[in-house]
Amino acid sequence: MKSEFELIDAFARRIRRAGAQPRGVVVGVGDDAAVLRPNAREDLVVTTDSLVEGVHFERRWLYGVNLGRRLAAVNLSDIAAMGAEARFALVSFTIPRGTPQSFVEDIERGAVAMLARYGAQVVGGNVTSTRGPLVCDMTIIGACARGRAWKRDARAGDVIIVAGELGSAAAGVELLRSGKKGARWWVPIHAPCPDSTSRARCRARAFVEQ
Repeated sequence: MKSEFELIDAFARRIRRAGAQPRGVVVGVGDDAAVLRPNAREDLVVTTDSLVEGVHFERRWLYGVNLGRRLAAVNLSDIAAMGAEARFALVSFTIPRGTPQSFVEDIERGAVAMLARYGAQVVGGNVTSTRGPLVCDMTIIGACARGRAWKRDARAGDVIIVAGELGSAAAGVELLRSGKKGARWWVPIHAPCPDSTSRARCRARAFVEQ
C-alpha cells in the first residue's frame, strides 16, 4: 500500500488526465484546501454523505468501482433534490490497514466517473488509516440561481417529482444483507421484490451497477 501522499499524488494525476480544470477552480487538488470562485449570480449548495463498511455495505457484495459510484450517487441526488447542478467534490477515505490499494483506487475511479457524468469534478480530499472499518466520505458543492434552491417546504398545490423506484436501493441492501435468493419476501420498509428480475434490479440500484 502506498503512503498517504503517494495515493493523493496518484489521484491528482488521474483527475488531471480526466480533463481540464473546471471553471471556477482557482486552486484544485494538491494544496491544503480548494479555492473556488463562483460568479455573483449564483448560490452554492453543499451536501455531504458517508458510506461505512458494516453499516451501508460489505466488501463481499461489490467491486470498488460500484462503491465509488454509490458514494457519488447518494451525494448527487441531494444536490439534484435542491434544484442545483453539481460542480465540485471533496472525497475522503478512512482505510483499514491491509486494504488492497487496487480496491481503494477502484472506489476513486468509480466516484470520478459518476461525477463526470453530471459535470462535477474532484478538487480535493483526505486519506487516512484506521483500525476500524472502511469509511468513504464525499462532499459535493453545487450551484443554482441565487434564491432558487428548492427546500423541504412543499405546500398544497406544489408539484412533487419522484425519480426512480422508491425504496429499491434500500431493498437491494436488505437483499444482499440477508443473502436470500429464493422465495418472495418483503424488506422492512415494505418495498416488494417479488421475483428474481426485481431482486436483481434492486441489487443493481443499491450499488449503481451500470
